[in-house]
Amino acid sequence: MLSTEQLFIFKTAAEQGSFSAAARLLSKTPAAISISISNLEIQLGIDLFDRSTKYPRLTSAGERLYQQCTLLVRHIERIESAATSYAQQVEDKVTIGIDRLIPSCMIESGLQKLASDFPNTAIHIVRDTNANLQSRIELHELDLVLQCATAAEPKSLEFFDIALMEMCCVCAPDSDLADTAIVDNEALLTRRQICCESMIENPSLSLQGRLSPEIWVMTDQEDVLNMVEQGLGWAFVPKVLAKQRQEVGSLLIINPEFSCTEILCRIDLWCTPSKNQGRVVKQLVGQIKQIANF
Repeated sequence: MLSTEQLFIFKTAAEQGSFSAAARLLSKTPAAISISISNLEIQLGIDLFDRSTKYPRLTSAGERLYQQCTLLVRHIERIESAATSYAQQVEDKVTIGIDRLIPSCMIESGLQKLASDFPNTAIHIVRDTNANLQSRIELHELDLVLQCATAAEPKSLEFFDIALMEMCCVCAPDSDLADTAIVDNEALLTRRQICCESMIENPSLSLQGRLSPEIWVMTDQEDVLNMVEQGLGWAFVPKVLAKQRQEVGSLLIINPEFSCTEILCRIDLWCTPSKNQGRVVKQLVGQIKQIANF
């Protein structure tokens, strides 16, 4: 039966281009590398290397076997990594709830770090309204939640005020609202407003940002932005998202009369108590708490 060590030695020799280089990399003697590969060739009944030149070269059969060997070694490394995760009691899965208003850029860097540090942990991201996210984390269906602040206080959970998110009004570049330096309230009142459901259901944001009596409600923030781009109305959205689309010319940030100063939305983090957190959740919570205002 083939051993994983034989396959690893063969793979290393093929990649290094010489038995001596493979020996140095693996802290073995060139003779040990040569014997291991010769035994592998005998077991398989084929020549893996052409030794007629100064440096051994893979034969056509060796080339094909090298490709298979590379895949097998990757699988072995994944198995070893998974076993290490189980032994260290790393979570198999982490479920993160995010308010539909909150941009994904808030956790992207944290997720990149998790993917590197905990490759065997599956991440499930749930987008929902504040009320549903709060209910689900209290039922232990979610490990942590990022949401726009409300008056609700978490029960048996840890709670952190982590960032301030600036909101703004937007319209399509060809809208008549785009022609005015300061858009008066009457102009906004007489035009359709496109709203994200999470904004409507948040008492503070609804009070600050809902103005028009004619509204269309979308469950997804991306749909809100898309509708505004089509000229179907104006909207009150996170400024970080508005800037991205303004830079490519698909949206325009406008200055409404009702907003003389910055309108800021506080972002809260709810999570299970630290004593009950696994390694993955604990690391992600720590990274999210370091987020600067945006």
